[in-house]
Amino acid sequence: KEANKLFLFPDGAKCQVENANAFAVDTQGRPTTAEGNIQAMYRFHCDGAKSARIDKLGLRFGDQVPGLEKLTLQATTEKGEVAQELSPANGDVTL
Repeated sequence: KEANKLFLFPDGAKCQVENANAFAVDTQGRPTTAEGNIQAMYRFHCDGAKSARIDKLGLRFGDQVPGLEKLTLQATTEKGEVAQELSPANGDVTL
């Protein structure tokens, strides 16, 4: 719910959440109200991006989502796509 606490942008990036959507899915990727995986999509707008290059991103989901063991990240940037598996101990991504 509080994406600004999950994502750490470089100083000066001035990023704000434009859209956040998260829901539980079953093993086939269908939405469910039972236990399952969490699928989330976030979109940010960064006003300071021209003066502060965003070449890395920190994800601090361990504090915000207790019990989460791993996270599969898929991101699209101007340079292309990034895919990485993250854990609470290793949540830094180079873009």
